Amino acid sequence: MSTNQRTRVGRSRSLLARFKSPRNRRLSSPTSATRRPLPAPKIVQPRRKVKISWLKGPMLVAGRITALVAVVGGASAGGFYAYRALAVSEHFSVKQLRIEGIEGQPAAALQRMLGQLQGVSIFKVDLRALAQAAVAHPWVRTARVRRELPDTLTLTVERHQPRAALLVDQLYLLNHRGEVFKRATPKEAMAVPIISGIDRSDVESRRAWVLLRIRQALEAIARYNENPRRPALGEINIAASEEIALTLRSGVTVRVGSTLSPEKLERFDAVWRALGEERTLARAVYLNNRVHQQRVTVRLRRN
Repeated sequence: MSTNQRTRVGRSRSLLARFKSPRNRRLSSPTSATRRPLPAPKIVQPRRKVKISWLKGPMLVAGRITALVAVVGGASAGGFYAYRALAVSEHFSVKQLRIEGIEGQPAAALQRMLGQLQGVSIFKVDLRALAQAAVAHPWVRTARVRRELPDTLTLTVERHQPRAALLVDQLYLLNHRGEVFKRATPKEAMAVPIISGIDRSDVESRRAWVLLRIRQALEAIARYNENPRRPALGEINIAASEEIALTLRSGVTVRVGSTLSPEKLERFDAVWRALGEERTLARAVYLNNRVHQQRVTVRLRRN
């Protein structure tokens, strides 16, 4: 074999050694001291696409607010110009005035007060101020004003109903609640019973007692007037002695004690019917016998 052939064979063996699979070899297992723990697998989270929405919310709210302000502003401007047009329109000027709940002289006074509003725009009338002005009238207890488009104002009032006249230096009219609402004229005082027996000093020093006695007197008047056949009542005296004395318009005095009960009124009716034509001679009737409560005494006038 030549030298060149030996060189080729050596090279081919070295190449075969490179590509030839290695022989199986037994490897010794590593000790625990040299054994290394396997690293934990890394979990890679997929990246999410983050939307920049922090600007979208405020911009959306700002846009809605802007649109709302534009709408409200336009509506307000339109309402303002519409109100001005209605306020100056003659079609909505006050032409009719109505008063409900009261008649006579008080109604005429209220009509004169309302007459000052003729020709004024109905939208410019202060209804609350007008009602307060109506309550200032002594015969008006409550008042309410309403608009009736296009040109009418209606005043509805609650009138004081006089139940008695209180005599304290002067005569004052009382309503059903015992409230003083005006000074009574002689004609007005003659139309209702008079409550007497209260001094000015009592009003200033014993106001609660005075109010209690006034309510008791009003209750006695209402109980007496339940029977329209009874003689007209002119006065009821509620003195400090807690005694109640009635005075009829005919001048007869009826003493009833501390209270005017239905039983006492029944006895009075029986005695009054029994008197017949002698009623004109009666001077006083006593229903306040504490010992014999069923007994009624009548004192007659001397001829």
